[in-house]
Amino acid sequence: SITTIKRILKNRGITNWHAKRRSLLTEAHAAKQLAWCLAHRRWTIEEWGLVAWSDECSVERGRGKRQEWVF
Repeated sequence: SITTIKRILKNRGITNWHAKRRSLLTEAHAAKQLAWCLAHRRWTIEEWGLVAWSDECSVERGRGKRQEWVF
């Protein structure tokens, strides 16, 4: 049962928490990202080596406001 699984996980120190909310990706953002990707799709490894990546994040589309739990 679900209760048994939760109890076993808790006894082994595996706990759950609320998933972090992610930024919403609008149609306009998606279009801009696609345009950027298409403009840079033929870059060489050397050109990508000159890029300084300062921050990374992820976004999701169409997930709604439902709260999710992760383990």
